[in-house]
Amino acid sequence: MKPIVVLMSIAGIGIMASLVFIYVKHNEKVELFETSSILDTKHQAMRFEINEQMADIAVMQDDMEIAIKQISDLSKELEKIRVSNKLKKDQLEACHGEEKQRNDEIAALEGQRKNAEEQFQKEKAAWTSEIATLEKQLAAKSNVCKFVNATIPEAKALCGNVQPVVLPK
Repeated sequence: MKPIVVLMSIAGIGIMASLVFIYVKHNEKVELFETSSILDTKHQAMRFEINEQMADIAVMQDDMEIAIKQISDLSKELEKIRVSNKLKKDQLEACHGEEKQRNDEIAALEGQRKNAEEQFQKEKAAWTSEIATLEKQLAAKSNVCKFVNATIPEAKALCGNVQPVVLPK
């Protein structure tokens, strides 16, 4: 009986050791399952964040493409405006050049006009004094009238009633 008890004791210890082993393995399995579950949750959260970031990147890329296209369009428009601005500046410079030329011509013509006016005033003054001198001479009775026959109508018109001078003989 002793061998049976020993055998039964060994079998009991073996079964208990097996149960402890199974219990430990079961606990390891539960821990691995919990760890796996936590890692799965983290993995899903990470995947969700990555998907959101990828969607954000796609939106940003679309926005960036639109912005690049707008920059390209604006650059083309800016270049057109620069060319137009250069043409306008060239036209403005040409206009200023023509304006300066016209002003120079006007100044030259104004100088000629002033010179002509001064010349005219001098000539006018000379002619006015000449007219005054001639009118004075015309108003004065000429010495010739003393010797003209006052009976002739032309002489009478020019000299008026003049007393003829008697010449000594």
